[in-house]
Amino acid sequence: MNLEMEKEQLSHAVEINALVAKLLQSHDVWNKRLWVSNIISWAVIAALILCLSYQAANMDKAVAEAINEAQETLNEAMIQALNTVADMEVVSETTTTTIEGDSATYNEVAGDILNDSAQKVVGE
Repeated sequence: MNLEMEKEQLSHAVEINALVAKLLQSHDVWNKRLWVSNIISWAVIAALILCLSYQAANMDKAVAEAINEAQETLNEAMIQALNTVADMEVVSETTTTTIEGDSATYNEVAGDILNDSAQKVVGE
C-alpha cells in the first residue's frame, strides 16, 4: 500500500510540476510581451518628442523669416515714402499788399497776416 500511495503522490507531484512549468512558460511569454510593449511605448514617446522638437525648431525659423519679411516690407515702404516726399514740388507763394498813405496795416506773406506799422517820413 505504501508503494501505491507513493506512486499516487508521485503522479500528483508530476502533475503539479507540469502545471507550474506551464504557469512559468505563460508568465515568461507575458513578461516578454510586457517588455516589448514597454520598449515600443518608449520608442513612440521618443519619436513624438523628436517630432515636436523638430517642429518647434522649424517654427522658430518660420517666425524669424516672417519678421525679416515684415521688416523688408517696412523698409521698402519707408524708402518709397521718402522718395515720394523728395519728388514733391515745394510751392512757396508771397503776396504783398501795399497801402499808400500814412501807415501800412496789412501785409500777407504765404497766408500769414502780419500787422506792420509804418511811419511816413515827411520832409525828405
